[in-house]
Amino acid sequence: MYALLVGIDRYALPEIPPLSGAVADVAAVEEFLQARVTGELRTLALRDEQATRDAVVAGFREHLAAAGPGDVALFWYSGHGSEQPVAP
Repeated sequence: MYALLVGIDRYALPEIPPLSGAVADVAAVEEFLQARVTGELRTLALRDEQATRDAVVAGFREHLAAAGPGDVALFWYSGHGSEQPVAP
């Protein structure tokens, strides 16, 4: 299993209010997966300032893309949601 886990409590923009449980969600999911996955678990966790757009995109392109036939790829996101135009 390949897991990309993203949790953001603190945002760089001051107008975005902080959260108090998104990073804890990632820790809980990571602990859950470690206890339940019987095969090899490859986890990439990005928290707060680590979870930049570029880092998340790289997580998909490099980490999750390494999953092959028979593997499971999981993306988990905890944080504020928004809508933005898609980059090219």
